[in-house]
Amino acid sequence: MEMIIFTGIPGSGKSTFYRQNFQDTHVLISKDLMGKKNKPQKQKVQIEEALGAGKSIVVDNTNVTRELRAELITSGKQFGAKI
Repeated sequence: MEMIIFTGIPGSGKSTFYRQNFQDTHVLISKDLMGKKNKPQKQKVQIEEALGAGKSIVVDNTNVTRELRAELITSGKQFGAKI
């Protein structure tokens, strides 16, 4: 089980890279696909559900700060995911 964390500015090709390389093997978790409210909480729930079910994931967001990435890494490690 694996957690891949994309980083990059909007429009840099992260979603396209996911579709070309991981669509068949990893669950996509993207704030762009969530409603306008509570995106961080929705993302956390989706991560926990997917990893809890033993699925590999790609977190497709800008993830520009070290703090944001650290939170994701902590969540992934709680489930034993390779980051």
